[in-house]
Amino acid sequence: MADDIVSGQGYRVDLDALMDAGLGVAEIVDEVRTGKIERADGPPEVYGHSGLATEIADFCDRAAQAAGYLTEDGMLLARLLIDSAGEYATADENGVAHLGDVAVEEASQRE
Repeated sequence: MADDIVSGQGYRVDLDALMDAGLGVAEIVDEVRTGKIERADGPPEVYGHSGLATEIADFCDRAAQAAGYLTEDGMLLARLLIDSAGEYATADENGVAHLGDVAVEEASQRE
């Protein structure tokens, strides 16, 4: 990307850091998504109580569902971070092009 830093109006954006953050989130989410929440439930005798076995099975089901929600939200966050970096880079390139056009127009009016 252009200088990797986009700045203006009192703030700066490090495009590489923004891209790295998005890619890092995507990598972590992918690791969570490909890993499975192993079921710890087994026959009630393993736990010594059928109620405990039922609760552990329910916990595993809820944990798997929660992991699904987190991976969906995490991938959305990653996509938004990466898209933001692209939007900043495009805006910066457009600004540079516009300034170049203005400079050429100013120069042509002076001739």
